[in-house]
Parts: sequence; structure tokens; C-alpha cells
Amino acid sequence: MSPEDADVHIELGVLYNLSREYDKAIASFKTALKLKPNDHSLWNKLGATQANSVHSTEAILAYQQALDLKPNCVHAWANMGISYANQVFSHALL
Repeated sequence: MSPEDADVHIELGVLYNLSREYDKAIASFKTALKLKPNDHSLWNKLGATQANSVHSTEAILAYQQALDLKPNCVHAWANMGISYANQVFSHALL
């Protein structure tokens, strides 16, 4: 494995996400982002993983990064809406 190969870290992140090892997935995506900071799709993957691990606030920040890089990214818009809704829902339960 090459530590400078962002794609390896992305694939690890996806695999960790699928196995619900969210902390490891987040770490892998953050490592990949150090190598590819302008990858809107990667920011969206990070956000989705953070949202899955119940970190909606952090997810929204990642989605915003994705949208800053690609304003018409439909996936990031949809995911951001879901994260905002989850925040409202979780606050309503308190």
C-alpha cells in the first residue's frame, strides 16, 4: 500500500463504511483528503460517513466543502438536507 495514493485510502474508507466501522472510514477519508483536497466527491463521502455515525454537524461542514467545489453536486445537496433534518429531529426528541 502506498501512503501517497489517495485512491487506496478512499477504497479503505468505503470498505470501512460498509462494515460500519465509521471512525476508521472517517480517518481514511480524511487521509485521502489531505492528498486530494479538491475532490468534491470525496468530501461528500466523508460527510455521508459522518452522518451515518451520527455526526450531523460535521457532515454538514463536509457537504459544504463539496458544494464549494461543485455547487451543482446533487448528492451533496440531498445529503445536506437530510443532515439538517436529522438535526431538527434529534433536537425535537430532547
